[in-house]
Amino acid sequence: MWAWAVAAALVAALASVPAFGQANTAIQGQTYMTQTQAPAGPPTEQWGVIEFEKHLFIAQDIHLGGVAGYRRIDFSMPRDWKPIGGSRLELSMSHSPALIPELSAMTVRLNGRALYSTSLDEKNVNTVLLTVDVPDGLLRDYNFLELIAHQHYMIECEDPFDPTLWTRFHKESKIVIHYQRLPVLIDLAAYPHPIFEERGYGDTTLHYVVPSSPSPQTLKAIGQVQLALGRAIAWRSVDFKVDTDVPAATDNHQVLIGTPQENPAIMALADLPPEKALPLPLKKGVGFFTPDDRQVPQTDGIIVYANHPSNPGYALLIISGNTPEGVDLAAQALTLLPYEKTITGQALVVKKIDPRPELGERTNPTYLPTKPEFTLADLGFEDVTVRGFYAPAVSLKLNMEPDSHPVIGKQAMKLVFSYGAQLQQRLSSVEVVLNGVSIASKDLHLPEGEQRVELPIILPESLLGPFNIVDVRFHLFPDNYFLCGRVSDRHLWATVHKETSFVMPRDYYTYLPDLSFLKYDWFPYTLRQDLGDTALVAPDSPSAGDYKGLLTIANLLGKATHSEGIFLKTYRLGDLPQDVKASHHLILIDPTSKSRMTKDLVGDTELYYNDQNDRVLETLAEREMKSREFKTAGVVEQINSPFNPSKTVLLVRGQDQKSMEKAIEALSDKEKITKLEDNLAFSFDTEDVKAVKTSEKKLIGQIPIQEETRTWVYLNFWQTTLLIIAIVILLYIVASIIRLVIQRRKAAQKRMRKRDLQG
Repeated sequence: MWAWAVAAALVAALASVPAFGQANTAIQGQTYMTQTQAPAGPPTEQWGVIEFEKHLFIAQDIHLGGVAGYRRIDFSMPRDWKPIGGSRLELSMSHSPALIPELSAMTVRLNGRALYSTSLDEKNVNTVLLTVDVPDGLLRDYNFLELIAHQHYMIECEDPFDPTLWTRFHKESKIVIHYQRLPVLIDLAAYPHPIFEERGYGDTTLHYVVPSSPSPQTLKAIGQVQLALGRAIAWRSVDFKVDTDVPAATDNHQVLIGTPQENPAIMALADLPPEKALPLPLKKGVGFFTPDDRQVPQTDGIIVYANHPSNPGYALLIISGNTPEGVDLAAQALTLLPYEKTITGQALVVKKIDPRPELGERTNPTYLPTKPEFTLADLGFEDVTVRGFYAPAVSLKLNMEPDSHPVIGKQAMKLVFSYGAQLQQRLSSVEVVLNGVSIASKDLHLPEGEQRVELPIILPESLLGPFNIVDVRFHLFPDNYFLCGRVSDRHLWATVHKETSFVMPRDYYTYLPDLSFLKYDWFPYTLRQDLGDTALVAPDSPSAGDYKGLLTIANLLGKATHSEGIFLKTYRLGDLPQDVKASHHLILIDPTSKSRMTKDLVGDTELYYNDQNDRVLETLAEREMKSREFKTAGVVEQINSPFNPSKTVLLVRGQDQKSMEKAIEALSDKEKITKLEDNLAFSFDTEDVKAVKTSEKKLIGQIPIQEETRTWVYLNFWQTTLLIIAIVILLYIVASIIRLVIQRRKAAQKRMRKRDLQG
C-alpha cells in the first residue's frame, strides 16, 4: 500500500503548484488543482509482454557473428508499472552446429548484471526457448539487455570471421514483466501522459466524444488537437473510437471537445457530487464556473485534464468554453509547444495567447538546410565513435523536400574522420555508401592512426532522392591479425566528426498531381510545417465515421510536422470560405462521392473491369459496356486546384462509409501508401492498390534556364556530343566552301587583271 501513500503525497504536492505568471509565458490564464481520484480497491497485479518484433521493432533475427558477438537492446518501463517479483526473459535462440561446446558460451546481462550463462552445445543447437528469471528490483525506467556470445569452431587454427561462427536470437523473443499498475496521476504539465504513454507499448487508443453538429470553431479545434497529438506520438500507431452522443461506458481515455451546449457528453458531467466533481464546476444549462462560483467569461478557453468521474482509472480531457470562441482559444493553448513551459494543473482558464508567427515554406528541421553548404553540426549531429571487428555503420540521414532537384555535377561531401593506432594496414579501410551503393573508400594505413582525416567524395545525383542515407562503414582489423591467432578488437575504434561538410545546391520544382509524394511526409501539404496553407473539409453533417477519417488524416499530418504552432483549418463543406479555396491546399472527406465539390471537380465516377480485365474509369452517364464487374473500393484522388494553380485538392472518398474507410487505410497503412502513384488510386479489402492516371501533371515552381540546359545535356550526353561533332563538321564544310569560293574569286580576278595587262 506504500505506492498509494506516495501517490497521495504527489497529488498534494501538485495541488500546491501556484498559478504561473502572465508576463513570462505565451499563455495567460489561471490554473486550478483538485484532489486526484485513485482507482477503487487495492492495486491489481498484471503481466506485461514486450515483444522483440512488435514492440521493440526488431524485424530480423539477431545474429551474433565472429568469436565475440554482441548486441544491446534498450527498452523502457511504462511509468504506471511498478515491477514486482516474477518477471522473466523468454529468449528463443539457436546456434551453429560447428561450435565447440567447451570453448563456446553465451551470456545474458540486464542493466549490467549477468543473469544467465550456458555452453553452446547440442542441447541448444536447434531453436530452444530459454526462460531467464529477472531478480526483483533490477528493472528500472530505462533498461538495456545485452546478448553476448563467445564462439570457437577450432582449437589450433581459427579464422575469427568464419561464417560458421554464429548464434541467433529469434525475433519471437519477449520480455515478460510482472507489475502492479500505479494510480493515474494527471497534470497538464505531463500532458499528453497518460492519454499517451511515451514509454508504453502497443497501439494508442483515443476515444473522442464530439458534437454531431459542431460550430466552425469546434470543428477546427478537433483537427488541431489531434494534429498536435500526432506530433507528440509520431512513432506510435493510433486507433480512434468516436461518439457523437454520451457514451455508454468509459473503457478508454476520453477527449471531449465543444461547448457544453453543443456536446451532450460535456453537459452530462454537470452538477456532479463533490467526490466526483471536475476541477471547474459545470452547471447544467449555464456553463463552467470557477471554484469560487464565478462564471467563466464567455470568451475564455477552458481545459480540464482530470481522472474520469465514471472511471478514475482513465483520463478525461475536455477542450471547451462557454462559447465556441472559448473552445478555439483552449485548443490553441493546448496545441502550443512546449507544453511543459506553459501549462500546469488539472484545469486552465485561458484568457489570452501571444500569437505565434506563421512559418514559411521549407522549415522542417529534419530536412537539409536550404543553404547549399552545411555541416553535420548544422543537422544536430555530434561526433560518433564505433568500435570492434563488427563496428556498426555510422548512418547520416540526408532528407530533402520531394520537390528538391540536386544541381547536376555540384553534389559533394567532405568526410572528416579519425581512427586509432595498431590497425592492420592491408585490411583496414573506410567505406562510404549512399542509399545502398558504395561510392568511395580509403585505406587506413598509418600504424599510429590519424586525426581528422578529410576524404572528398562526389555524390552522384542519380542516386539522390527525397530520403537519403549515407552509411560510413569502418572495416577495422588489428595489426596482429592472422588466420590462426587469438586476436582482440577492444582497442579498435574510428570516429566520424561533426565537421563533415556537404555542398548540395538544389532547385525546387515539381509536377503535380502525384500521389507518390504522400509517402514523403505528406508532401505538398506539410511543405509549410505549421500547415498554414492546408484545410481539411468534412461533410456538412459529419458522422462518427467521418470524424474518424478526419482524425486519422489530422494524425498523419501531425506525425509529419515539427512546428511549435499549428494553423491547420477544418471546415464543413458548406462553411468553406472562398478565400480559403483560393489560397489553400484542400483535403476533402466525402463518404459517398456525392458532395457538391466532388461533383464539380471530378463528376460522378465508378471503377469497373471490362472483358479484357482492364481497369476502366468513366462517368456514370456513360453506360455502353456490355459486361462489367463493379468493385467497391475507396478512392484517393489528387487534382490541381481549379481555385489556385499552385495548390492541390486531395479527395478521400468512397461509395459508402465502408469504402471510404478503405481510402483512409490507403493513406494510413505503411505498405499501401508506398503503392500510391499517378493521381488516382483505388484501395481494396486486400493489400492491393490500383493506380489510374486521369489528368496531366503541371509544373509547380520554376525550372532555372541553366538547369534545363544542363539537365538536357546530362540526360542526352551522346546525342549532344554527336550534335556538337555534326555542327563542327558542318561549320568546317561551310568554311571550306567559303574559302574555296574566295580562292576561285581571287583566281578569276587575277586572270582578268592579267588579260587586261596583256590587252
